[in-house]
Order: sequence, then structure tokens, then C-alpha cells
Amino acid sequence: MEGIDASTTGSSSSSISSPSSPRSAKRRKLDEDVEMSDTLILSSSPLTEPDVQEEEEKLSLNPLPDSILLLSMPSILIHPPNHQLHAHSLCMSLLALRRCLKIPGLSPDVECRALTSLAEVGMIVIDGGFSQQELHVWANGIEPEVEEATSKGLMIAQKHPSLRIYRSQLTFLAAQFAAWQNNIKFARMLLRRLLTTYLPSDPPHIIYTAHLKLISHLITPIDAQTRPNAMAPNGSPTKLSQDVRQTMTAIQAMQKHAAQYGHTGVILLTRVLRLRQLVSSGLWDQVSEALAETEEALELEFSSEQDPSTDQPAGQSLRKGLRVTDLNTVHMNPPSPTKNSMNTKPSDTTEVRPSSESASAPAPPLKVFSTYFERSMALHTLIIGVVFCTYVGRVSDASQRLAHLHALLDAGALRFDKKPSNPVSTSATTSPEASPTADGSNSANTANIEATLQKTQESDDAACGIVRIALSEPSLPLYVQTTHPRILYILAFLVSCVAKKDPVGRRPKRKIFAVEGLSTWERELKKELNLPSFASMGDLEGIDLRLAKIKADLMCELVGVSIMRSEFEAAEQTLSVLIAHLRNADLFSSFACRITLHHAHLAHARGQTDRAMQCYEAAEAFAEERGDDFVRVSARAGRACLKIGLSRDRECSKKEREEEAKHKTKRKTRAKSRERKVDDENAMEVDEDAAVVESETPVEEFEDVQKLAEDVVEACRGMGGTMWSVGRVIEACLTDEILKSKQHLKSALSFASSAGDNHLRALILALVASHYFHTATDDALGMLAMCENLAAGLGAAVKPATGTSGKEKTGDAIGNAPLRTWVSDRSLEIYKRTGNAPAARKQEAANRALQSLIRKSEKRPAK
Repeated sequence: MEGIDASTTGSSSSSISSPSSPRSAKRRKLDEDVEMSDTLILSSSPLTEPDVQEEEEKLSLNPLPDSILLLSMPSILIHPPNHQLHAHSLCMSLLALRRCLKIPGLSPDVECRALTSLAEVGMIVIDGGFSQQELHVWANGIEPEVEEATSKGLMIAQKHPSLRIYRSQLTFLAAQFAAWQNNIKFARMLLRRLLTTYLPSDPPHIIYTAHLKLISHLITPIDAQTRPNAMAPNGSPTKLSQDVRQTMTAIQAMQKHAAQYGHTGVILLTRVLRLRQLVSSGLWDQVSEALAETEEALELEFSSEQDPSTDQPAGQSLRKGLRVTDLNTVHMNPPSPTKNSMNTKPSDTTEVRPSSESASAPAPPLKVFSTYFERSMALHTLIIGVVFCTYVGRVSDASQRLAHLHALLDAGALRFDKKPSNPVSTSATTSPEASPTADGSNSANTANIEATLQKTQESDDAACGIVRIALSEPSLPLYVQTTHPRILYILAFLVSCVAKKDPVGRRPKRKIFAVEGLSTWERELKKELNLPSFASMGDLEGIDLRLAKIKADLMCELVGVSIMRSEFEAAEQTLSVLIAHLRNADLFSSFACRITLHHAHLAHARGQTDRAMQCYEAAEAFAEERGDDFVRVSARAGRACLKIGLSRDRECSKKEREEEAKHKTKRKTRAKSRERKVDDENAMEVDEDAAVVESETPVEEFEDVQKLAEDVVEACRGMGGTMWSVGRVIEACLTDEILKSKQHLKSALSFASSAGDNHLRALILALVASHYFHTATDDALGMLAMCENLAAGLGAAVKPATGTSGKEKTGDAIGNAPLRTWVSDRSLEIYKRTGNAPAARKQEAANRALQSLIRKSEKRPAK
């Protein structure tokens, strides 16, 4: 329609301006003279010389060949996967490349480049799942087309030595396509064969890319490799030891190659990769050394803390008693001096104390990293270091690394400027002073502009998780796709929540970080996600899946701290929201064992023994099916503790009934006559025989409980500091020797104190105090007092804000009601036995007040 309208307008104008009269011809001649004179005047003006030069340059430009134009269209058309025109851009790019390949007489370089581009775009289409959707007809049959493009491109690249650079990229695509076809061994074989073909003259960044591709294929679980549309929603399966060894060998080979050419950035990357692989594989005995090497490469220095696992009670005398002086230790170890003095400030360090850390935490000098690559590696190392130190129960080391992590985030390690910090004015290039001179000022301005553009591009890439590793000067830099910044930012809240294990206090940091992490998750979800243009829909779904898992983990931590603080209504509500979130994200199967374990802990804390036992058994079965050893051992430990408590309760109740029966029998025998006494003795003999018969079943049951507990104790030995302490507590409950029980409890208390776990510490103090009721009442009362403080702190309410009238109640602080009731009864029992009447009366009043608070809390409606 536009062409028709233009032709019609042209014909009408020509007919109007060309009549057949002589007057019109004369007028036309005058008009042509005026136009000619205006043209001469304008052409002689110096102000229009640039316009004339531009017109000449436009006339001198040659049109692009069709093949080059079609080949350049994908780089212009493709949009990131979170753009609404992502599918349309992929469709148009495929259409352009297909038309380019249909042009006859293509040169080998153009054909090889077109085939490589077609394979790249096709892989994005396959990873996005468009070929499996009936709505996108244009994507049907893309799989054989990609396979044919990679094969044909590799043949062309092998025939022409000048196209050698395309062989690596086509091999990467072929290996990924083979992995998606569940041909993992063939994919790894392609990459290993490619590494053997490189020459010293090949670009280093391509060689390192091949190493990283092989490591990625070895690290990534098989289930995730065979799912081109998304990650495996049920989590990563357990890695085989053979795959772990092959991964470590590949990382070592890459590090050796980088050390040969002096590429320090690549060496740092390999150290972080090795550290990550050791943690994910559960090789905890090698993590400490790898962490120290990586921190040394990053110039991060921390004061070391003595490992509590080395403080075993075997070398101590069993006759040495456990006193209050051995127990009265704070959960946070005192800060030790760092290697660098606080008075000396290196040029590349600055002293920053994060506002989120307590005043007692050490404040070592914090290193400032200049490149995005170093910041990313430092964040990954610190996160892994916090997780490892928390797992082994070294809260002081974890706090130091967490302080560095918070300081880096507060300093803007994950903030990326959209505009350059020192923008170069464009007027400088058009001003007369910017003309070429002998001193080279124009070249300096050009260099500044290029540097500014490079910084801007590097910032944009870092916002997508792509970091730049500078190699030697002639070589191009190496670009590596790391964890997305949004994932790192939300993950920092989860790591902080896990590291702060202490639930005691008015505002426990574990709860604060969990709540703030969930709020931050909701805020970040509303912001636009930065993704590169070559990202696929599978990459976007992978990021969303990781964020959904992090949110579920944060909610699990919030449920755990709510149960510890006896906030049962809040725990139930959070569990309901968590289940709904997991159902929506299709992640319920991967979190089923943990949710069941939370329900078991909730029922156990409420005294619902039957439901707790069922939930423990279900959680153990789910965890064993999924291969989650930590949840399985935790569920078995909870079931063993519950059975031990129930069996002890039955034994105590039986003893009380037997004592009451004996007292009643003695009173009856004294009041009755001598003739009736014989009959009563016969009846007593029958009752004693019946009692013996009834006691066989509890004894057999306790043997089963003891066997289960022994298995749990053995399994807890290699499960980290917390589970190690749980194993020692169970072992102390099983032994009949008081001295051994005291030593086990002392070792468990040392671990709990070093790990900052005051919830477990309160239980251990109560168990230790029970051994001193009749031997050292003063020590027992001191331990009970510490236990009472911790149990009350588990329900401490927030103080009203300053300026309020004070009449508003913030809620009654009860804390762990069963533990506080037990402590109060034992304290009253000691006071009465020792004859301390004033203290006994005071304790009775406190007990009545506590029972009143407990009754009020039970009657209070759930919010």
C-alpha cells in the first residue's frame, strides 16, 4: 500500500507542474534559475561543508552482502529470556540464519560461522523447551538441525586451518547436545579429546574454556545434564566417588596449566572450584586446608580457633569431677588477636565493622577488592567458609568470616552502576581542541573513551554474573559465568541465619536474618532480573528454582527457631505457608523429609508422643529414599531420644507404683491378725511373680531402644558439631557409669558452647545437674540456675519502645515451659532436703507464678 500511494502522489504532482502553456514554461525556467542560485549560495557557505562531506560519505558506502547482513541479524535481534519478545527474536534469528545458508556460493568462513550461529541459537531454543511446545511451530525439528549444523561445521573447520577457532565452540555445543541426549560418556570424551589437540599457540582463553566445560560436565549431576528445559527439581543426587576423583583431577590439570603460564586469576578460580567441590562432596577432612589456601590467595586473614573436636576427654582422669567452673563459659569465644595489628593499616585494606555484628566480635582489617572477579571469588569463599565453620562447630571462625561477608556486601560488592563513574563528555570529541595534534591528545581521549566503555560493559556483565579474568597482555580475557548476583545476595541472608544458631534473647539474630531474608526475597522478586542476551529460558528457570529453594530454606530456619522458642502457633503457620510455596514451585518432594522432621519436632515439643514418633519414622524413610544422610540421622536421633524418655518415664512410674504398693502392704500386714498374715504372704508371692512376668516386655523393649541409640551414636560421629554433641548426649544416657556419663556430657557441652547452640546447651546443663543432686548441691543449684536463664531466654519478649506508656503488655515470657518446670521442681527439692526454708518458700512462690503463666498461655487463643 505504501508503494501504491507514493506512485499516485508522484503522478499527480507531475501533471500539475507541467502544463503545455508557454507562460508555465517560462515560470518553470525562472524557478529552476532560483533553485540553481540557492544551490550555489549554499554550496559556497563554509557552514555546510560537514553536511556535504556526510553526503559524500553516504554515497561512497557500499551495501552489505546479503550473507553478512543475515549473519549479523541474530546479534541484533535476540533478547534475554525475561523479555516478552524472546521467542520472536529466536524465530527471526533462525529464519535469518537458514536463509543465509541457502545462499549459493558461500565462502567457507561465512558458512562455518553461519552453522555455528545456527547451532548456538538452536541450543537456546532447545534449552528453552520451545521445541516441545505445540504453540511454537517454528521450533519443530530443531534437534536434528542443530546436530547436522555442528557436524557439518566441524567438518569445515577441520578442512581449513584458518577456521580452527570455530572447532572449540562447535565441540562445546556437540558435547552439551550429547549430554542432553543422556550420552554423558561421549560428551566427556569429546571434551577430553579436544584438550589434547591444543597447541601452545592457541588462545589461552579458549583452552581455559575447554577445561571449564569439562569440569562443568563432571560437576553437574547427570539428572541435571539430561534435562535441557530445567534443573532437576528434586535436588542433586549423590555423586559417585569416581566422578569426584575425575573432577578433582580436571581441576588440578587446569590449575597446573595456569601455573605454567603465570595466570594468577585462573589459579584463584581453580582453588575456589576445588573448595566448592570438596564441600558439595562431603569431604570435610580436606576442606580446612583448601579453605586456608583459597583465603591466602585472596589475602584474607583470620584468627584461628582451636577445634573442639581435638579436646577429647580420653586424656583426662575419669575421677575428675565436672564443676560449675567447667560449665560457666559463654557460647561466643573471646576474640583473639589477628595476624595484622589493628593499628597498622595496609594500603589495600580498610577497617569496617558491620552494623549487624555484635560488639564482642573481632574486627580484622577487611580487604577491598578492585575487580568484579575478585569480589565474586571472595564472596563465594566467605560463604563456603561460614558454612564449613558452622558445620564443624567453630562459631568464632564463622563470625569472623560472616563479618567480612557483611562488610563486602555493605560496601557495594553486588551493586553495579548503570552509568560509568567518570563519564567522558561527548563534546570533547567534537570540539576544535579535540583535533589531532602532535602531542597525541586525541589518542588519549580515545583511550579514555574506550576504557570507560570497557568499564561500563564489565559492570553490565557482572550484573548478569559474568566476570572477566585478565590474562597476559596479547591474549583476550577469559569470561566466566558465575552465580547470579541476586542468588548470592539472598544466599547471604540464609548463610547468616544458619551461622547464628543461638535462639536465646529478645531479638535472636537467627530469627531476624530469616525474616529479613524473606522480605528481601519478596522485594528482589519485583525487580527486573539482569540476564545476558544469549541466556536461555532454561537459565531463567534455573535461577528461579534456586531462589525458590533459598526461600524454602529460610522458611525452614524460621520454623526451627520458632519451635525452639516455643512459638508453636507461628511455627504451624510458617509450615503451612512453606508447604504452599513448595507445591507451587514443584519442590515438595525434595523438602518432604525436612518438613516431616519439623512436624516431628513440633509434636515432640508439645508432648504429642504418638504423632512425634510417626513423624520421626516417616522423616527417616523419606530421607533414606532421597539419600539425605543428615535428615535421616536427625530423625533417628529424635526417635531414639523420644523412646529413651518414654522408657525412663515408664520405669519411674513403675517404681513409684511399687513403692506405694509396698507401703500399703506393710500397713495392712501390721493391722491384720496373725492367721491372715500367711494368706497375705501367699498373695504377695503371686503378685511378685506377676510383676516379674510383666517386666519382661519393658526389658526387651529397652534393649531395642538401646540398640537403636547405639546406632545413632555411631552415625553422629561424622555429622558435624551439633550432631556430634547429640550423639554424646545419647551415649551419656545409655551408660550406667556416672563418671563416663559426666565425661560425655562435658564433651557435648564443650561442642555446644563452641558452636553457640544455647538451645542444646540448656538441655545438657539439666542433664549434668542431675548427677550432682545428692553429691554437690551447690554445684547442682548453679547449673540449674544457668539452665533456668537459658530456658527463660528462649521466650524473651521484645521490650516496648521508648516513649510508650508501658501499660501495653508485650506478652508473658515463658520460654521452654517443660524444662523450666523440671528445673523449678528440682530446685525446690534440693532446698527442702538441705533445710533452706526461706529459699524453699521463695521457690514455691516462683513455681506457682510459673504454673499460672503456663495455664494462661494454654488458654490464650492462637493468633
